[in-house]
Amino acid sequence: MALTIHDIADRFEINDLLVRYCYAVDDRDWDSYQKVFTPDAVIDDTIIGGVRSGVEDHIVFMKKALAKIKISQHAISTVLLTVHGNEANTRVHCSCPMVVDVGDGKTQFFSRFITMCRTGLHSDQPPNHALQRTAAGCRDCNRRASWPPSLSLGR
Repeated sequence: MALTIHDIADRFEINDLLVRYCYAVDDRDWDSYQKVFTPDAVIDDTIIGGVRSGVEDHIVFMKKALAKIKISQHAISTVLLTVHGNEANTRVHCSCPMVVDVGDGKTQFFSRFITMCRTGLHSDQPPNHALQRTAAGCRDCNRRASWPPSLSLGR
């Protein structure tokens, strides 16, 4: 099946949204982070030790959680994206190497690998993993982190 120009534009817009998320977290740019999501978004990072909350509460959590992280670099890859008209299903692998302040002037390298799942471009999509088309462009209205299926870690 050949992609239409509209399908290609959707793919670029969704990819840009994913990239903006990565840079916003790594730069601790909470204004940009907020713009990745709809105001009523639900963000669920509980599988990786985070919280399930709205955007404002998640920013408060992220500031605390990242306080000892000196450097982080979210990198997305293996983007599985299926666009059907105004709906899209996405699954994105994300690796995030970090340098952690462990005290006494010492740091330690740490890396986390997660899968970010999102589905849909409409507000009428199921409430989990949804992307929403807004006047300002594509926004994330529900994000859930999970372990990659091949990495069970006893979960």
